[in-house]
Amino acid sequence: MGNSYFTENTRVQVPAALHLCKLGYTYLDNINAYDTKTNILIDVFLNAVKHKRMYEYKTTLKAQFEESHRLEKEILAQLRSMSFNNIDKE
Repeated sequence: MGNSYFTENTRVQVPAALHLCKLGYTYLDNINAYDTKTNILIDVFLNAVKHKRMYEYKTTLKAQFEESHRLEKEILAQLRSMSFNNIDKE
């Protein structure tokens, strides 16, 4: 009756982990830094914060570039619409 080949690991945990990996989750088998007070994996948390900051930096940089490009177009349009023939000569 007590077959050691079939345990909770073989029947439940491993198939569940494999299924979650197929769905796109990451299996963390080697947990180095773990905060017992907050239940936070420190390495995973720091990588997520770093990724978010990099995304925000890229988004801000892109917005600044687009704004400068828009202003450049606006200035060029104003210069084109000006009539340089009407400028008073000294």
